[in-house]
Order: sequence, then structure tokens, then C-alpha cells
Amino acid sequence: MGAAESLKADIGDEVTVFDGTAVPVATLIVSGVFSTAIDRYDEGISFMPVGVLEKEFLRKQTAEISLFFKKGEDIPKAIRHLKTRFDLPFKSWEELMPDLVQLIRLNNVSTKFIMFFVFLLVGFGLSNTFILATVERFKEFGILKAMGVRPGELILLIFLESFLLCLSASILGIGVGWLVSVLMAHYGIDLASLTSYNRYFVVSGVVKPRVTAPGIYLPFIISIVISTLSSYLPARIASKRITAETLRFQ
Repeated sequence: MGAAESLKADIGDEVTVFDGTAVPVATLIVSGVFSTAIDRYDEGISFMPVGVLEKEFLRKQTAEISLFFKKGEDIPKAIRHLKTRFDLPFKSWEELMPDLVQLIRLNNVSTKFIMFFVFLLVGFGLSNTFILATVERFKEFGILKAMGVRPGELILLIFLESFLLCLSASILGIGVGWLVSVLMAHYGIDLASLTSYNRYFVVSGVVKPRVTAPGIYLPFIISIVISTLSSYLPARIASKRITAETLRFQ
């Protein structure tokens, strides 16, 4: 958009391309105008099909070709095949942008650390909640032990209770999180004011999250495991106390 405005060119107008001198090498017709809302791209980049360029222009200029592969393709193997077939210096985006690769790896490691400590804190919070809930019902557990319930059965009972509570809470939380993610994916999160000078946001500053299978079942499994394990301490406390002391507990 910026380049078109500076050239006062609109769709259907002719634009003459020069090779860096005063000699014109091609005259092209503007077929469309794009806008990314990022000045450095709108004012300095144009796209054109290779077929519309004249042979003389191709001989004088150096062209860059970008290849896009489907998800799951063996990109290193494809690059080796292209190098062998065309004898051209094809490079993957990891080789061209090692700083971006490092940034992605750093982000992944940071996210894993954050998620670990988040679930660790959640585990401590749940354990504290189960301890309080268990202490408040010591008399009920004492009555069960007086009726012949063995310590192992009591631990199993508390485990089952915590598992069912965590299961229902996890299902509800994942359902709400999935709904919010779908809404955010539809409307997007506008980060243009924070990414206008970031060269990696080449299309738009609007981020649209996506819901993936690992993003659903991994938090679900981790939540269930941590929540169930966090109930072990209160269950052990209830099972090890003497029945008479448990019944007299105030």
C-alpha cells in the first residue's frame, strides 16, 4: 500500500521497472495492492509472478524463490533433492534465520519452565485444600475406621474422591479454555502496537491462537496426575491416626 501510494499507482496502471540505472527493463501492470500495516513491508516489497518478467530482466537481476511445504514433509530431504536436481543453493528457513530458531527454542524452554512451576504451585494448593478438607472430616473417617474400614481402603476412598473432583474440574476447565481459544481464534488478539518493528511479524500483528490435541490432553493428564498425587498426604494422615483419637478430634 505504501509503495503504491508513493508511486501514485492503482490497480490497472502500468509500472516501469529499472535495473538500477536509467534503462527500463520491464513494464508491468498492477494487478493488486496489499497492506500488512507494517510500514517497512508496505513501502519496500512488491510481488510479481515469474512468468510476467521479461527474459532480459531475469538475466540482469538476481531472483529469490521461496518454497512452501505441506506439514509433515521431510524438508531436509527435499532440500537435498533440489540441490542435486537444479544445482542451486537452496536453504531452509532455519539456516537463513538462526536467530529466529534460537528464539523459538528459548520460548519453548521458558514455556516448559513456567508450566512446570504453575502445575507445581497448583499441586501445593490442591494438597493444602485436601488437607483442610480431610482434617475437617476426621470424625467421619474415625467412624469409618471403627466400622472396620482398613487404612488402605480409607486411602483408596480419599484418592477416589479427589480423582473424581479433579476429573470434573479438569473437564470444566478444558471446556472453558477451549471455548475461549476458539473465540480468540475467530476474532484474534491485536498486537500490532507491540510488533510493528518486529521483522518476524511479516503478515499481520493480529495473533490468532489455535487449539491442538496436545494442548488439550496434556494439561488434562498433568492436572489429573498432580491433583491425585496431592491427595496422598491428607489420605495418609487420616489412615494412620488412631481411631479413638480421630473420634475425639475437635
